Order: sequence, then C-alpha cells, then structure tokens
Amino acid sequence: MKILINITGVKPLYFDKGGAIQKLVGYQVDKLKREHQIIIVGEVAKRLRGAKIIVQKRRFSGDSLFSLILEGIQGFLKIRHQEADLIMATHPRNFFASFLFSKLKRKPLIAWEMDHNFWVGPETIVKKIYHFLISRADKVFTLSQIQKKRMISKGIKPSKIIVIPAGVDTKKFTPSKQKKEKYLLSVGKFIESKNQLILLKAFKKLTSQKKFEDYKLCLVGPISGAFTSPSTKGSEYYHQCMAYVRQEDLEKKVKFYQDLTEKKLIGLYQKAALFVFPSKEEGFGLVLLEAMACGCPCLANDIAPLSGILGEAGRKIDASQPEILAREMKKILLDQSLAKKMGESARKRAVSKFGTQVINKQFKELIETY
Repeated sequence: MKILINITGVKPLYFDKGGAIQKLVGYQVDKLKREHQIIIVGEVAKRLRGAKIIVQKRRFSGDSLFSLILEGIQGFLKIRHQEADLIMATHPRNFFASFLFSKLKRKPLIAWEMDHNFWVGPETIVKKIYHFLISRADKVFTLSQIQKKRMISKGIKPSKIIVIPAGVDTKKFTPSKQKKEKYLLSVGKFIESKNQLILLKAFKKLTSQKKFEDYKLCLVGPISGAFTSPSTKGSEYYHQCMAYVRQEDLEKKVKFYQDLTEKKLIGLYQKAALFVFPSKEEGFGLVLLEAMACGCPCLANDIAPLSGILGEAGRKIDASQPEILAREMKKILLDQSLAKKMGESARKRAVSKFGTQVINKQFKELIETY
C-alpha cells in the first residue's frame, strides 16, 4: 500500500529537537516503511531510505484563516500529481491540502490529531472551519480519551474517532546507573497552561528549607511558547516566569534550556531526582511518558490524560496550589526508597503499556484495514 503522510508546517522529521509530532510520526514511519511505500510531504532532517520525500516548507507564519488557506492551496499544488492509497494529515497547517488531495484522488483520509490546541480555548472562525473539515475525514486518530471527548463536543462523530496513545522508544529512553543529582526537572513550552509559574513558586517554598537549599530546577522547552516559533523571542508567559525568578533571587537555582538534542534531554531525565509535570491541560503528555521510561520518579497534576499515563506508578496531585506541590515534592525527596520504587514502577509501566513495540502494532493494524 502507498501511504502519503503530510507533515508540512511542523519542524523537520528526524530533527533531534522539537515536539511530540515529529517523534510520533518518526516512530510510525520507521515501522510502516518496512512493509509499505511511504511518501512524506514536508521537511526531513536526514536521508531516509525506503520513503519518497516531497520537500514542502512552511511559508506563511501564524494560524490565521488566510495563512492556512494559502498554505493548503500551495501544498495541494505540490502533491496533486502524486498517487496514494491512503492520505494522513498530521496538523491543522497541512490538513486542507491533504483534504483537497483526498477528494481529487477519491482516496481515504485520516486526520492524525496530535495538537490539542485547536480543540480547547475560545472558539474562532479558524477552529470552526477546521472542525467542519475534520468531520469530513474518513477516520480521526487521537492520543487520549479526553481528546476524543473534546472532538465529540465539536461535532465529530464518535464512530470516526480512534484513540491510539503515543508510544515511547524504551530502548532509547532508558534508565541510567548513574547516581541521581540534586535537581528537579520539568519539560514544556512556555505557555500559561504548562503551569511553570506555579512550579517556580513551589520550588521557592521547597528551597527556603535548609535541607533543600542545594537543589536546582531545570526547565526545558522553547521560551517562545511554540516548537515552531523563533526560539529567541520569549513569550509573555516566559517573561512572567523570568520576572518571578529575578524577584525571588532564584537566578542561580533555576536553569532554562531550549533546543536541547534528544540525547541531552535523555541525560536530564536519567539523572533528575524528580520529574514534575504541573500542566493544567494536555492532549496526551509525551514528556511525562519519556521521564517514566528513563526511570525518573514522577509527580504530575491529577488531570486527564496525565493520570491515565501515570497510573499508580507515580504521584498525582492538585497542582493548582504551590503549597501542595511543594509538600509533595518534599515527601518524595526525603524518602529515597520511595523515589527509587516510583522510578522502577514508572519504567515498568512505560515499557508494558506505552512502548513503541506495543503502540506500533496497534497503529499498523488500524492502517492496514484500508
């Protein structure tokens, strides 16, 4: 079978920096290209055997209706002469082109929804049009039950929606025998829903106690608030976080990282004393899963879908209050046997429930129904 996968509008596939979309598409392409002909439309960062690449760069910034339509028309013109048995769109920025192509060729279209931002927040004309077009796809793949509920509320038929969780490469994201170091870790782009400011306030309370004054906090993620935006311009929320860091004299204790390679990120996961994920809203939460796979004890906000990923392998709390968050961090850091057990349980759950070998099999079986 010949499958066209459109990744236009996100960072290059196999780029070792970036967000969940690149990683998840990469995992599936590696598997699918062994048995099927794959056409990738977009940017690919390395030479890829067994797949045809049609280079299509994002040329219009922002997610306005005008830019999305222009992006879609340009993308359609680029691929209109291709032939495929199945089309997969991976982002709102490439869905319109994929939709037009599927109608022209009269072939099935799968909307592979990995960005939850178009399904939450205030309704806009762009979102309404996008929801209408998605409802015309043959199937919609999404990462979690909470995302499925959001889609149903926007008019997508339940029968069209299939939940396939994200997977993690547990041979790459693996524990280290190195000793844990005195730092807490959190990963996420700097937007208000990621809740880094609450974490900073909790960290301030924690390190005001003498026993924890040597601990550091590592915050990893693009300061722009988006993996596809210029990394040099900080978001408004990032500047709020920085203002708090300066106000509380935390400059020497809080480290900001962006554009980390995957190898360096894995190293941070492996040696962190605790991974903290206080996010208020997620479509899935891949970074939590990555931390679990690396054997890192995890503390997460008790919301769907994070609670479903973590299960009983970590601590789930109400992360809306810095006092509660600081108290739970303290409990785990004071009890080394508990932290060790949490890390081991997290690794075991990541491998058994979310390893790529498990998820890829489910994905492949669904694709081959076409």
